[in-house]
Amino acid sequence: MTGTLIVSLLHDYTSKKSNWIPNRNLNRGKLEYYYLFVSGLQVINLIYYFICTMFYTYKVLEEVSEEACEDRYAELANISSRPVEEGHGNGETLM
Repeated sequence: MTGTLIVSLLHDYTSKKSNWIPNRNLNRGKLEYYYLFVSGLQVINLIYYFICTMFYTYKVLEEVSEEACEDRYAELANISSRPVEEGHGNGETLM
């Protein structure tokens, strides 16, 4: 959709002087100007990308120690080995 919009705008804008993308014969047009324009847009996009990467901050990840893993495993083992009492079937009891 964006490509169609760019081609339409360039066709309307450049049709007054020398049409970059003519309707009938591409050999009479200046198609290299169109590709140069698209390349310029890509360079602008690349510059914008580099600016965004300069301001990006990494999120701090949690470090999990072995003790925390062992405690969590023991906790899960205790939960799964308990018998399910009457209730919702997820370990909760009705009072």
